[in-house]
Amino acid sequence: MTISICWLTLIQATPVTIPISPSIQQPNNLAAPSLDESLNGLAVTCNGTTYGKNLNSASCYQLLKDELRPLKGAGTFAPRGTPDGQRARYPTPWRWVSKNGRCALSVFQTSSSPEITENLSVFRVAAEVMLRQCAPLRQGSVAIGFDTTDSLALTMSSYTPHVTCLTRLTPWPHTASYFRALARAFPAHSTPRVFGSGPGATEALPWEIKGGYLIPGNRALSILLQIPPFSEAYQETSSWWEVYAAVSAVWAMCGREGKTGYAEGI
Repeated sequence: MTISICWLTLIQATPVTIPISPSIQQPNNLAAPSLDESLNGLAVTCNGTTYGKNLNSASCYQLLKDELRPLKGAGTFAPRGTPDGQRARYPTPWRWVSKNGRCALSVFQTSSSPEITENLSVFRVAAEVMLRQCAPLRQGSVAIGFDTTDSLALTMSSYTPHVTCLTRLTPWPHTASYFRALARAFPAHSTPRVFGSGPGATEALPWEIKGGYLIPGNRALSILLQIPPFSEAYQETSSWWEVYAAVSAVWAMCGREGKTGYAEGI
């Protein structure tokens, strides 16, 4: 399958948009719980089989610097696809990807709590410990016990992107905010699904989500999922989590650099 982040020229007079939550526009509008830099309950497990071998530590350090260290205040976490998840700043699972696509940090909920508010600095501290313990082994890892509710898990994993960047996006100051809005609305469950057409397909393609109508010409930021038309009934088995991982890589490698792009082999 191929997943693309692109500009879509909309035909309809009123384009479909996805609203941006105030928590995205004003990310630090919550009171932050106190942070214990030692994180006494933190438990890190290095596991190359589950989270990837040959971890690129330089990519992970860069990811920590680019994405985690700038985070301030508190963030809300809630299960993706639920009403709480639609309002949360970080619907779970949530994923950050390095600029070269080779390291990923993902947040999962380990409890059924509808919504969790957590100091975002704990993710930086946990990731630094994960790097110190597991990067020398070149293994991915998982951390638990770092949050005040003991309801979240953070994984650090290696990833092999199959991403191609294309044309440069029209300069647009809200592109990142609109992509985050699209990413928050994106499905990401791990249940295997059959993508394609014809009998047996559970997810019809092409599938598209649109948002970000601001610039002239009725153009919008679009995420498009499709299978090359080898046959009318061509199908592939994957999961929305794998698709979401590819979307995150395309954004990290292309969109964040001001370019459109696509991923193959999902």
